[in-house]
Amino acid sequence: MSARLFNLLVSAGLCAALLLAAGTAVKAQSNTPTNTPTDTVTPTATNTPTDTATPTVA
Repeated sequence: MSARLFNLLVSAGLCAALLLAAGTAVKAQSNTPTNTPTDTVTPTATNTPTDTATPTVA
């Protein structure tokens, strides 16, 4: 009975170690930056100068 329990604990420990190793491998693999900056700002000139001065003859 104790050998069965020991085998169960060993297999559970190995499974946990394997899951932990796989989790850290996935975390290390997915730690690469994927945010590429894109410049989407297009400057638009909206201030058109208007001449409102009326010349007066003296």
